Amino acid sequence: MPAEPCRDLVDMIKRMRYNRSSGMVRALLRLYPDRWATSEDMRASVSHCTISKMLAAKYIRRIGRKRLGGWYEITDRGRFFVLCRKLGLTFLGLCILAEAYAVYGCRAGAGPGPDYPVCDIMDIFDRIYSKKSIQNESSRLCSAGLAVSVPCHMLRLTSKGAEKAGMHREVMLELHGWVASVPNTLNIMAIEEPQRLGRITCNRALL
Repeated sequence: MPAEPCRDLVDMIKRMRYNRSSGMVRALLRLYPDRWATSEDMRASVSHCTISKMLAAKYIRRIGRKRLGGWYEITDRGRFFVLCRKLGLTFLGLCILAEAYAVYGCRAGAGPGPDYPVCDIMDIFDRIYSKKSIQNESSRLCSAGLAVSVPCHMLRLTSKGAEKAGMHREVMLELHGWVASVPNTLNIMAIEEPQRLGRITCNRALL
């Protein structure tokens, strides 16, 4: 039986790209980074259909018994989705920023940190994203003033980039941990779902 992390990996990347409902974004912004809302509050702000989509996407989870109402809280995946919108980045761009921030050492205000080798994330995502996609997202980070490109395919956070990432430190480090788990997940997929992994690799430029 395919491992749950394999399904989650593919589902997460696809949904991060295509879920753009403004109602969904507004609802998640109200929950970000760790607030919760009652069922009544959620139904008053967004449609039942939108709530169902957020649950299906695993952006929120229900706490408590359904018949008693319960409440909703945002998940890590939901926080990643919101942060993409807050910073105007794609999910891949956010992953690169999180990796550069982790290398930076979370030392905002302590001078420049070490540079991040872009080839590292190319190795991690080699079966999901093309090198061109990663290079393009790295360039977008530079265009946004969040990083600068340095020799030998390295990326260095600017003070603006470190500040922006530092404002969401916990979410950035959560995403860094998720990125670190990707190679193992892909190795599991190579054993349990080789055909599916092959399709992803063939179409990785589309992600």
